[in-house]
Amino acid sequence: MEFITLSKELSRPGELSHSNSYPFEFREVEKPYESYYGCSVKLKYLLKVTINKLLGNITKELGIAVHAMSLYPNPSAPDPNLRTEVGIEDSLHIEFEYDKPRYHLKDVIVGKVYFLVIRLKIKSMEIELLRKETTGACLGVSSGAYSGGVMERNECVLKYEVMDGSANRGETVPIRLFLAGYELQPTMRDIAKKFSV
Repeated sequence: MEFITLSKELSRPGELSHSNSYPFEFREVEKPYESYYGCSVKLKYLLKVTINKLLGNITKELGIAVHAMSLYPNPSAPDPNLRTEVGIEDSLHIEFEYDKPRYHLKDVIVGKVYFLVIRLKIKSMEIELLRKETTGACLGVSSGAYSGGVMERNECVLKYEVMDGSANRGETVPIRLFLAGYELQPTMRDIAKKFSV
């Protein structure tokens, strides 16, 4: 599927008998989406050159990576801590706290796990970072409504064992995950009503 197609004729029909350079320029081309290379979907921008011949065409493509800094929140704005609670009524109550809700792709995730109620024997605890690709005709990611033909694919990017064995009430376990060593992609929502990551 193509989002944008622009073309320009660089030379009139004729004979090409030696190497030649053809200057060209596409002014103010809107590139509304960032490049993305996932498992189920790829969003890429290409520069394609075609030489039309009588006995078949010659085509060469060159990929161009697009990274739109304007899509990201202001880094100087203060981020509140992110807190999440998980539990089973009267048996287990765990609270996760991270130092911020958003991270750079090469950042370090710093947080803590608080054990507030423990009445179960815990064997171990792991944290997973998942990449979730949703492809198909999206009707609205925020509402969670999708039309038919939607495919979701989850991929575990990293798995980190937080603890091995049971914890006691009141214990705190620190978390520090270095993201720089992993192939991560930014969150992308409702791209051309076709996919989300």
